Amino acid sequence: MNTTTHARARELTGWFPADVKPVHVGVYHVRYPSTMPSLGKFLWARWNGEFWTAAEEKFIWVEEEMNPGGVQCKEWRGLTEAA
Repeated sequence: MNTTTHARARELTGWFPADVKPVHVGVYHVRYPSTMPSLGKFLWARWNGEFWTAAEEKFIWVEEEMNPGGVQCKEWRGLTEAA
């Protein structure tokens, strides 16, 4: 593991289960629960305080997303401190 990857990993929280929703609105690193192995990618999705938007491979694709995603059951992690 290189230094950049290690530093980024330390800046993220651990994974939260899908039934725990974020406190803050924003873009989060997400994955689908192990009960949905066919969707086993790490993606980005925006939490708007009420629902998750569609998950995408690139952070910038979800920054302004407003439409709900088809799958609301997402495990997630965020930054350990505000950016």
